[in-house]
Amino acid sequence: MIVKRSPTTVPYVLGMPSIGLVEIIFAFLIPLAALWLVIYTAVRAAIRHSK
Repeated sequence: MIVKRSPTTVPYVLGMPSIGLVEIIFAFLIPLAALWLVIYTAVRAAIRHSK
């Protein structure tokens, strides 16, 4: 039985100049903003709870 493997994203990631602004925004900035929001909310709740 022959299993056809799907191509990996490694060649795409290694070709950094081909990555556009939209990919950078979706890959880095949106998850970073979501993570910052979660941390910020948790810290505010902890400070409010400690008073």
